[in-house]
Amino acid sequence: MYTRMDARDERGVEYWNEYASESAANTGQAPLRSWRIGAKLTRLAFRERFTFAELVAIKGAEDAAPDPQMRYALRVLADSLATASDVDPANPATISGVQMLAKFKLIAPERVAVILAPVG
Repeated sequence: MYTRMDARDERGVEYWNEYASESAANTGQAPLRSWRIGAKLTRLAFRERFTFAELVAIKGAEDAAPDPQMRYALRVLADSLATASDVDPANPATISGVQMLAKFKLIAPERVAVILAPVG
């Protein structure tokens, strides 16, 4: 995959485009997908990307995980979400937080990409 920022709509909003390869991008082929730069989700919309079972597992691990570092990390993630005005799925902190949930086995690894999918 090859991704680059190279689109701007009539209002000046910039978009990332993802191509099959760099040559596909350079030869003017249509992108595989496109998303708006800086598009954000409300906290509720972000939470709704998780299944109910995932939310229960995350909340339960905040209080009952045997590893104290895991409990503290989950509490910090929860605090960060609670204090955020919105959530940017492309933000490095958001990405590392969701990846951490997979590392802790609270979400399946394949769910990371679904949860972090760009806002369309």
